[in-house]
Amino acid sequence: MVGANFWLAAGKPGQDVPGKLVSGIHRLYEQGHFLLVDPQQLATELALKEEAMATKPHVVFAAEERSLPAQQESLELFLEVLPAYYPDLYRLEGEGAARSVTITFPDGAEKSYALADFADRPLELCGRLVQEDFALLRVSDEPGPHPQEAKHVMTAASVCFSFHGLAEKLGTTTLSIHAPVPGFEEQLEKLLNRTFTALQPDKPIWRNNWAAAYTGDLTMPSYNVGGPGAQLDAMGGTRPPAEALWLKTEYQTLRRLPRSKAILFTIRTMVQPMSEIGGEAARVLHKSLSGMTPSLREYKGVPGEAADELLLLLEGIMAAEAEEGVVAAEGAAAAAAPVSAR
Repeated sequence: MVGANFWLAAGKPGQDVPGKLVSGIHRLYEQGHFLLVDPQQLATELALKEEAMATKPHVVFAAEERSLPAQQESLELFLEVLPAYYPDLYRLEGEGAARSVTITFPDGAEKSYALADFADRPLELCGRLVQEDFALLRVSDEPGPHPQEAKHVMTAASVCFSFHGLAEKLGTTTLSIHAPVPGFEEQLEKLLNRTFTALQPDKPIWRNNWAAAYTGDLTMPSYNVGGPGAQLDAMGGTRPPAEALWLKTEYQTLRRLPRSKAILFTIRTMVQPMSEIGGEAARVLHKSLSGMTPSLREYKGVPGEAADELLLLLEGIMAAEAEEGVVAAEGAAAAAAPVSAR
């Protein structure tokens, strides 16, 4: 399992150019990085999904009827990839309509699903198998300004950890989905429409995103998509100090499905105490946060003085790691010196 810090440092989260949003899109060359399964957290996070699907199914799953072929194509892709890359965790049995998929957790416990039970909602089964959230995008019935800039709309989604408001977002464009992001329409919408239109099945892409979360609860909203102060309201009005914040990272992939032509959007959400992220991730976050507009800082969960406090914390993490590096280098040099020179 590749950690959150690796994906954060490898991408371009937020605004690396002051005052300008960047997409941070990269080619995804390794199929093994399509779905990231963390065996140690798999049972816990899938249990959170099971609970959400049982208690609020219309909140965490939504789909247009026309999305069913794309949902099925997504499930077939999962059933191909998961046993191949995680053979100790996933097992596919049976044939045709009698097929089932079994998850074997590290403690030996197993959970099996009959594919026939999800014939009308295959994407929900995808969500029960892995830690990612998913959305399927189709070309909008409304033409874009140019053939190379087709608008895309969300046609199905299974989400527990990444975003909310499925009922309002189903059938809407990427602009509507990203409407809370300050500057998205002016700086990124046209680029993403072009990127989605040109996306080919054999050339998937990835990017990342981050927010300062007030709790390590994966199900708690982080981005202030409910308006300014949404996270603060969820926490009872108390904003935690910078050292008590959590880093919430999203590793996202997009790929064109060859038969349905839909785009499968995966979102793997990870959380980690901000004080434990390490120097490399701290440098990336510091650069990103330093270039953000006040409105984007608000969206990320660190408005006003909270952003300044976080910048100081990140500088402290970087300084501490640099000091550790100096001490380690001095120790290595002393150990390598000839006895006569000691």
